[in-house]
Amino acid sequence: MASDSSQSHVLKCQNCHLPLQIDSSLENLSPSQQNLLLNTRGDYVIRGHKTVHYDIPPIKNVEDIRLKDQNAKIVDSYVYLDKEEAQMENDEDTTKTLSTQINTLTNMFNILSLKSTIDYPICQDCYKVIISKLKNDYDNAVKERDTYTGFLNKLEREESNKRTDHRDNGKDGSEKLHVEKEKLLQQLIELEKEDEMLDNEILSLQKELQIRKVQENERLSHENLKQLQKLEFDKEIQILQSQYNFALNNLDILRKTNIYNETFKISHDGAFGTINKLRLGSYSDYPVSWKEINAAIGQVILLLATITTRCKCKLTGYRLQPMGSFSKILKFDDNLQDWSIFEAYNDDNFKVSKLFRKETSFDKALECILDIIQQVALSVTKPTNDPDNQSNHNSTSVFDSNLDNTDNQALPYVMFRGKINGLPVKLFSGEPNLQWTTAMKFLLTNVKWLLAFSSSKLTTAQVHNDGGNTT
Repeated sequence: MASDSSQSHVLKCQNCHLPLQIDSSLENLSPSQQNLLLNTRGDYVIRGHKTVHYDIPPIKNVEDIRLKDQNAKIVDSYVYLDKEEAQMENDEDTTKTLSTQINTLTNMFNILSLKSTIDYPICQDCYKVIISKLKNDYDNAVKERDTYTGFLNKLEREESNKRTDHRDNGKDGSEKLHVEKEKLLQQLIELEKEDEMLDNEILSLQKELQIRKVQENERLSHENLKQLQKLEFDKEIQILQSQYNFALNNLDILRKTNIYNETFKISHDGAFGTINKLRLGSYSDYPVSWKEINAAIGQVILLLATITTRCKCKLTGYRLQPMGSFSKILKFDDNLQDWSIFEAYNDDNFKVSKLFRKETSFDKALECILDIIQQVALSVTKPTNDPDNQSNHNSTSVFDSNLDNTDNQALPYVMFRGKINGLPVKLFSGEPNLQWTTAMKFLLTNVKWLLAFSSSKLTTAQVHNDGGNTT
């Protein structure tokens, strides 16, 4: 705007920025003329300008104001000034007048710029250009107005024609609409009836569907229960089958297991023969206590008693009394016609017979054991036809029906007159030595052979009996 140029007392065109020459008609404008140009002087607040308010005291008497004005004029009418002072005052008045005019014009142009889209002041050439542009804009606006007016008139004519046609066709259309309305009402009634029928049918189908669902659920529950029972039954069958197979396997294991071999384990430990890990024998390099020896002999007597019982062998002139470490053997004395008792155990206690090295009860018991082994071996390898034996037991031996008439099975070591394989079994109150220990080892070997042979015969007899019972 023109506010920046007012400082140098020159106004410039706000469009081309060239200096302007103010027309003389604008140099001394009265307030009324300015108001006429601006038209709304009090409606705008100039930017950057602050209005100063003065408090004017109320006037009580108009005549007082007139008197004051007259007195002031009389006082100020005659003032004497020097020439230099008068010239300086004239220059200052001229400068103040020009500055005041430019400020006034600047404010006026600012107000005019605010009221329009043109930034004032402008030169005459720029004014002509703006006037030409505004004229073109005006012509274009008039043409646009005429176009809209013509289009509006056209729309009004078309609307009028439509109203005329509508009035002409109104009566015929009303009759057609009435007929169509009646037709549609009839169709609506039919559709409502059909809808009601469909609703009833849907209700019946829903009830039937509910019944079918209940029946289907009952059927599925019944099938599930049957399936569950079948699964439980199959599971129980599998359990029983597993138990049966387990029992059958155990039965096969038990059938293959020799109870006598498991009960009486005869083996050797260096120079010693052992039965159930009890050493039978002793010598100076490896002494064995009599308690262990007595226990081993007790196991031998128990084994012989078991074989005679299971195989139903009748011992001639002998009876076995297995009593652990204090087992005994009874022998029938033909001269005395009574049973003699021989102790099959020994101890470290002092006896008079040891001084004379006489035959002891322990020696006689060992000799009886050899004789009993021979009788049992003969009995299990060859059936007996003794009528007394049949009358006493009311049945023959378990081997009578299963053994062929074969030759006697020989024992591994020959036993004759208190010796086994030529080694004596009697100590005659002496201490055990290596020779006697070897003889006891041979004795256990014969007993082991007797155990194995009798076990096989018992198994064969059991198989034949099971086969006969099955048929």
